[in-house]
Formats: sequence, C-alpha cells, structure tokens
Amino acid sequence: FQPPPMPTPPFRLSPLPLVVASLVVTAGFAPLDDDARSGRAGTKRALIIAISDYGAPPSNPRTGDPLRPYRPLNAANDVALVRGALQQQGFDLDDIAVLRDAQADADGIRSALQRLVRDTDEGDVVVLHYSGHGHRLTNDNPDEDDEVDGYDEVLVPHGAPDEFFDGYDGSMHIRDDEVGAFVSGLRQAAGPSGNVTVFLDACYSGTGTRGGPDLPARGSEEPLGPPAGARPVEAALDRTGTGVDAPTGSGTRGGDEALAPFVVFSAASQRQVAYETWDVDGKTKVGSLSYAIARTLPAAAPGTTNRALFARITQSLSGKVMQTPQMEGAADAGLFSDQLVQQQPYVVVRSVDPVDGSSVERVTLAAGALSGLNPGTRLLVHESGTARMDAGTSVATLRVTDVTSTEAIAEIEEGARGTPGEGAWAFVSERTYGDLALRVRLADGLLPRDVEGLERVLTATGIIEIVDEGADVLIETRGALPVARTVVEDLELGVGAVDVVASVEDFARNRYLRRLAFESDDLQVDFQLAPVEIERDRL
Repeated sequence: FQPPPMPTPPFRLSPLPLVVASLVVTAGFAPLDDDARSGRAGTKRALIIAISDYGAPPSNPRTGDPLRPYRPLNAANDVALVRGALQQQGFDLDDIAVLRDAQADADGIRSALQRLVRDTDEGDVVVLHYSGHGHRLTNDNPDEDDEVDGYDEVLVPHGAPDEFFDGYDGSMHIRDDEVGAFVSGLRQAAGPSGNVTVFLDACYSGTGTRGGPDLPARGSEEPLGPPAGARPVEAALDRTGTGVDAPTGSGTRGGDEALAPFVVFSAASQRQVAYETWDVDGKTKVGSLSYAIARTLPAAAPGTTNRALFARITQSLSGKVMQTPQMEGAADAGLFSDQLVQQQPYVVVRSVDPVDGSSVERVTLAAGALSGLNPGTRLLVHESGTARMDAGTSVATLRVTDVTSTEAIAEIEEGARGTPGEGAWAFVSERTYGDLALRVRLADGLLPRDVEGLERVLTATGIIEIVDEGADVLIETRGALPVARTVVEDLELGVGAVDVVASVEDFARNRYLRRLAFESDDLQVDFQLAPVEIERDRL
C-alpha cells in the first residue's frame, strides 16, 4: 500500500506564476477557522492492529504439506507508542481498539474493520493503524484493477501463509481493494465533517532485501504467485499509490464533498523495505513509522496540517532508517480535521555546509530552474510545517547564487536569526529571472489607460520587464486597440487588452521553458512542447 513519491518530492514550489500547471500544482484552500482549531464535536476513535507472532498457517489443502509461516516481528512494541500518541491528541482509551497476534487473523481483522465502520458516526475522527507484514499477491481482478505489476498489495493477518499454492484464492490475506472498501465505508460514515487517517507500518517490497537479525524488515522477499494483468511501465504514470484509494466512486479518493477527508502515511515507498528501528532506549525494537508517530504526533498543535506532520515524521527518521516514508491524500487538510489550510509553495533545504576557509555557509535547496529559482532569487526560511512565510519570524533570508535544473545553491544574507537546518522550508520572497525574462516595449500612441493597465498587469507576473529598447515583444495600437507582436519573427500574438495580456503571458511561459538549460546528471528528460486546441464550451 506504499504510495509513490508525492507530487511534492523534495520541494513544493510553483515553478513560475505562469508556467504550465502540469509541472507543479499549488494548493489554495481556506484556513482553519476558530471552531476547527478549538476541537471537534465527533468522537475520536481508532483501531490498532499489531502482529508480532504470525503463528503456523494451515497445511496445503492439496498436498497436506506444511506451508511456510511468516517470520516474527516486534509489532507488539508499537502499540504503546501509537496508543500513547493518540491519547495525547485527545483520543479516549475506551475508543482505541487493539488487535494483537491471534486476534488479528483474517476473520478478526475483517470483523474489527466492519465494527469500526458500523460504530463511526457523522463528524467522527477515525484512525486505522497497522503494524505487521505486508506482501504482494497475484491480482485477482486483472480485467478491472489497474495494478501495474500484476499484483495486489496485501495486509498479512495472523496464520496467513508466506507461500503460494495452486488454487489459493487469497482469502487468508487482506487485499488492498478490500481495505479500500472499508476505508470508503469509514469516509462515508464520518461524512464531510469527519476525518479518516491511515498509518501503515509495513512494506510491500519485492526487491529481495531483508533486514538483518537485529532489525528485521516488515515484508517478504518474493510475491505470492505469478503476476496477473500486468501493464506496461508507462501505465505506472497513472498509478496513485496505495491501493487503499481504490476505483473511482469507491469513496477512497480525496475531493468528494460528501466524504470525510482521507490521508495515508506509509513507512516506506512501494518498492522499499520498511525496516524496524530502535526506540529511544536503544534496546526496544519498534516499527519505524510507529517510532516517528510517537516522536511527532503528541507535539502537533491545533492547525498542524498532514503535510506538516509528514515533514516532521520524515525528519525524525532521517539518518535512522534507510527507507523513505510516504504520504498521499489530503495533504493540506488539518490533522484529524475536515478543514483545509492555505499552504504557500516552498522549497526544502537539502543541506547546509561550511565553505572551505571561511565562516560562510552554503545552503543547498532541493529545487532549481525548473521551479523558477534563478540567481538573485531571495527566500525566507522557516521550520518545516510552516503554512505561510513571515519576515518577522523567519530564521534567515537566502539569496540564490547558482542553479541547475533541479537544485539551487544559496548564501545566507546578513542579519539571520539562526542557521537553517536540513529539512527546513524556504519560501520565495523575491523572484528574479535575469536574461530569461521577456522584454516588452509599450509603443507611443497607446492610450494612457492601456499603458497604465498593461504595465501594471504584465510586470506583476515577475517574468516580464517593460523596456524602452531591446524588446522581444512590441505592443502598439491599431484602431484604438492594443496589438502585441514579436519583434524578430513579426508574429502577431493578440489584439485587444485582454487578449494581449493573455497572449504575452503565454508567450513568456513558452519562451521561458524553451530557454531553460536541461543539463543535469539527475534528470534525463526528452522535453517537447505540443500545441493543443481546446474547445472550452465542451469542458
């Protein structure tokens, strides 16, 4: 159920005020109101499933031979961590159900999920936490499912076999489609004023990597059975991740106004192993995501978003485990809330390193020219999880000195209150585009009101400069209407104030993208611009 990297991998910066929306989408939602910050009317309820001892599976029904069991884990240690963190977020102990080991066989898990759906009312906050093995099993519905690799991701109940056999229908495992149906039921029961959060402290990797004897991995080496209905690699572009967000109309995707917001946090990506780790005492083995929840969730104040919590989870595991946690769903919803938060675009600070022979520190940002960063761009640095930049509370101001397509180098300007830390968020406060800016000249003869309006609107984009000479685009008058055309090609772009503004901005966008230098060892791209005609009345 591990989602692929989010649309905000190491950065979440709108590339340009103009650049095509398909590159980066910037969220814009209403901030949390006072009622949402002060608490919720519904019940906070949770189900924790933790399986350490997997027991012995039944024998092969056809041969009578014993089937291979799953190796034991340390998931029992996760219960106290997660339950304690939830209690500090206002969950009553009586409303936190726990299934352990033999209680969490396939029937037990299904019954507990059904009971959770049945008990959930409008406005409830619901948390489902799973600590245990994950696996992949032959897709049982290849004609309709969009499983790229031909496998369903599955939860592994107590007593399930770590071995495929002829005729096995998967009933001793719990497929992602089935989990998705339960999540759909929870979202429908909680309604638009409720919230559903899923934590998956497991992995579903088929890479063959195993944890060592001290820190086992939560997953199994080989998938169960052959793939069914595998699709070309290109089809992976359509894949949204966990399988918890099942088919359209299932109620497990975000965006449906009749359903509760939904988010899932996973211990590792779809092709990574989720290793266990050591708790703070250095002696107790626990799940990595459970460890991170215990370290970060209790300190989440009202107004914290899922995105902010995820950033802190990632930071808490930095250098502690090899896998990368993942999140998908309503990233900008408030934690355990139905409210959405206005999140300004930001860039993640990748590293801060001293420059040899000086006291100057060099800051590396996880975004570059593709995201609109250019030499001279200034950014305000805040701690991760900050929704909006504020010069009065920022840690430091950065000025970009060098960029590649996907990375930028910046220096800390004088007057900083502190040194940015790895993982901090940097917000663009002042954009520059240098020679990538489009130069526009407003010709004599334009009406004064057109000159004033065009200058104000076009320069507000940041990538267009008004010049007296050396222009790329000339805006002149024809029959009292402004007309825009290119200087070199003499290509007419638009006629009339509204059309001129739109066409010049489109031209600036196109020109910027075509002039970007895609030279990066980390980015191999065949980039083409294709003209598209859209019939707007049919949208």
